[in-house]
Amino acid sequence: MHNKLAWVLAAIFGSAAVIWIAKVVFFPSPTEPAKTQRRSMRVLRSPGESLSLVLGSEPSGGGNAGRDYKAGMDAYEARKDAIEQAMDRLGDVVRKEYKFTAEEVALLEKVADHVSAGAARKEMTFYFELTAKRIDRPYYPFEAERFQRLMHVCETLAYHHVATGGPQEYPQAEKRLFDMLVLGRHMVDERARFHIVERGIGVQLAACDLLTQLYRKWNKPDKASRTADYKGGLVKLQSQYFDLIRIVRGLDARWQAPHPGDIFNLAANHADRAVRVEAIISLGFVKHGRLKRGDRRRVRQLIDRKLASADEIEQAAAQAANDMTSEDIRMMDREYNEGLLEFE
Repeated sequence: MHNKLAWVLAAIFGSAAVIWIAKVVFFPSPTEPAKTQRRSMRVLRSPGESLSLVLGSEPSGGGNAGRDYKAGMDAYEARKDAIEQAMDRLGDVVRKEYKFTAEEVALLEKVADHVSAGAARKEMTFYFELTAKRIDRPYYPFEAERFQRLMHVCETLAYHHVATGGPQEYPQAEKRLFDMLVLGRHMVDERARFHIVERGIGVQLAACDLLTQLYRKWNKPDKASRTADYKGGLVKLQSQYFDLIRIVRGLDARWQAPHPGDIFNLAANHADRAVRVEAIISLGFVKHGRLKRGDRRRVRQLIDRKLASADEIEQAAAQAANDMTSEDIRMMDREYNEGLLEFE
């Protein structure tokens, strides 16, 4: 009896050992995350405060603000040289050594009025709605730069109103800075690409700083205080994103593969689409690193899963990762070293 029981137990444990060995050999586990935890992945980070804290109310207009911003971008591009030539004189305007001509003001206002129209709307859909639906090398959304141009136009007009019009035009300056703040918030809230979110936070921080300066001149301490409270939430958000950026981009070793376990975790589990998309693209870098068998299998699983995603931006990111070659990475490294690529 005892011998039979011993043989049965030996068979059970032996079978378990065989299964365990087979799993390790044929289905090895991927690398575990080093700096990210699943619990934190499910939190969608936000600026922390409602825009109504600064504006008095949230934008509530219908329609897509992205179409207004796109019209502003097109208006800027149509007269790019003249607009940038005018903005180059901003320092002289602030020092009261120069006044914008009526034509220069009209050029700037034509762009800024489109921003104002967008800022009245509740929501924005821009990326892949009003852009090409693909992600190509160098995998950077240059639309982020176009949004920043809109910010500079609003900023320029705000300075113009303060320097040229004085206290009588402080309300106009405030309105341009409100538009700039909403523009930045829309860029964040779309959660399309890391770089656009980054710039959106920066646009809002710049708007808060300029509003604070304006309110000090205007003797409106309550408004300055509320703006400072809103900015505090942005600073925390910026810090959280900076930590994620270091992980996703592998900043400690440019274009070398980031930590596989963290990329797997972010791509699969993060609540923020902008974070997931950048992590999915990074799977293309990871797959060209020195990987364990379990990591190679996990890369393939995640790329295949995201290629079938219902989100077309995730699909495009997965396609970029799938198509990325070691030559693409070498070309990006060469272009970066030669100053042909700049990522701020």
